[in-house]
Formats: sequence, structure tokens, C-alpha cells
Amino acid sequence: MSSVLTADLSPSRCLVFGLLLTAACNLLAAVVPATSPTNLAVVLAVLWAMNGLFQGLGSPSCARIISAWCSAKERGSFWSLWNMSNNLGGALAPLMVSLGAAAGWRGSLLLAGASAAFISIFVAFLVQDSPDGQVEAVKSHSEGIHLSGLSLLWKGCLLKPGMACLALANFVVYGLKSAMISWLAFYVQAHGHTALSAAGRLSMFEIGGLFGSLVSGPLSDKYWHLRGSGAPLVGCRVQVASASVLAILLPAMITVVFGPSRISFIAMFAVGFGLYVAQALAALSGLELVTGRAAGVEEDLPPLESMVEEDLPPLKSMVEQQEALSRLIIDG
Repeated sequence: MSSVLTADLSPSRCLVFGLLLTAACNLLAAVVPATSPTNLAVVLAVLWAMNGLFQGLGSPSCARIISAWCSAKERGSFWSLWNMSNNLGGALAPLMVSLGAAAGWRGSLLLAGASAAFISIFVAFLVQDSPDGQVEAVKSHSEGIHLSGLSLLWKGCLLKPGMACLALANFVVYGLKSAMISWLAFYVQAHGHTALSAAGRLSMFEIGGLFGSLVSGPLSDKYWHLRGSGAPLVGCRVQVASASVLAILLPAMITVVFGPSRISFIAMFAVGFGLYVAQALAALSGLELVTGRAAGVEEDLPPLESMVEEDLPPLKSMVEQQEALSRLIIDG
């Protein structure tokens, strides 16, 4: 709900404070004394919950800034660049963790916290709320400007025509993404492949997602331009997302399950590509339907929906995470 509480605050400042507070949580977790395994586990759980809360300031702030700076004809391209940063960050995070792992898990947290604090300095000096420096940038339709709090979430976002359908589409897309990430490795290994082979397929999924995120916006922008400026922008983006699901995602998933294993790597790339195109354009379509103040609230809906799927991992994964936490506490 951070997007609702900060709807009238400067998005650039919220982004900076979110980075700084996230950095503080990581640094505190890295230096907390291990007086006992139980106390350490409780402190880490509290700090990690706060870490997630403060990270929630980032996505809605970025959505409001993009909405303010970019016109409709170019918003898709810049949205794709920003959305791709999620894939890039996910790819770089393990490398950063491995660099800090020389000093143990505390070293990894120190490196993560220091990098967030370092980036916040650049954001503080380089990012403005809008081209004219105003906190609020309002789109051509001005309804919802005076809404606040939960009214902004309900009337300015959820009750918008088509928003419920987009929310449902996001729910399905995030559910599929969560299933691929959580179950793919188990599925591949159950069919006689090694853990290394399973990891390779998951990497191809993420690489495909990176390219899908990158091209989704420019592709939908180009399609809208070809249709003419009188064509409905949201409709064009939804059509591109639907085409990606029907022509790329579904055939690729069928190939992964029933096709020969020698082409499964290519199929996994296609699955990631099609899924992330749909995910990016579903979120972007929601952004096009709301006012500038509600842009951050709309961007918070997909993470809210994904909590049902991504925060309830498979039982085997939960057991493995518990064992990993136990080893971390004992070694710490």
C-alpha cells in the first residue's frame, strides 16, 4: 500500500528514500550479532520484512515518473527499458552475491546494501518528478485528481473500465511465471535431466524474458503507429500481448512438455519471451488507463496479485529454504 500512502509525495524522493532504507536494512542484517540462532532468525525476519516494505516504494515511483516524462507515443519504449531492468537486476544479483560471498553471507548483504546506497546518490541528483519539476503530472483526462487514500485505489484505479480484466490477466501471467520458476527445475530433473541442465533451461527462460521485456514496448508503439493515431492505444497493446501469448507462449509451452528435449532450450527462450511481453504490456495498459497520481497505485497491483503465487512456494521448495536458513544461522 506504499503507492496509496505516497500518492501526493514526490516520486523521485520516494525512490531515493526507498533505496536508502533498503540499503539500511541490508547493512543492519549484515552486522546484526548472532547471540543465538533463534534471536538471529527473528531479527533477520523483521529486517527482511522491512526490506520488502521499503522496496515497495520503488516500482510505483518509477511508474509515476515514466508517466510524467513520456508521451503516449513513446511511453512503451521507455517502459520496456525500465521493465528490462528487472530481468537485468535478477541476472546480476547472483553475481554480486558470489562476489560478496568470500566474506560469507554477511559480505553479500554488505555489498547489496552498499550498492543500493551508492545508486541512491545518482538518483537524488539525476531524477526529477517531471519535465517542469512539478510533483504531479496529469494526463489529458483529469478525473481522480482530488481522490486520496483508498479512494484513489478504488475509484481512481480499480473501477476504471477494463482494469479488472487487466488485473485478472496479470494474475494469470504472474501465476504462470511463478509456476515456471518454482517447478521447472523439478519437472526437468524428474524427466531424467541433471540439475545443471535444469538450471540452463531456467536461464534460457530468463534470457528470453529479458528480450521480451525489451521489445514489448517498441513493438506495441510501432503497431499503434501503423494503425493510426485514432486507434485505441490500450487496445493495440492488448492485441500485441494477446498475439504474443497465442503465437509464441502457448506453442512454446506445448513444445517444452511434449516436444523433443533437443529443442527444449529454444522453447524455454520462447516461453520467457512470450510471457514477459504479455506481463510488460498488461502493466503498461493499466498505466494508460489511469491518471498520473494513480499510476503508482496501478503499478502496485501486479505485485499484490503475485503475492498469492510467488510468496506461497511449493512444499519441496519451502523445505529446502528452511534447511538453507538453518545452515545460514548455524554458520553465522
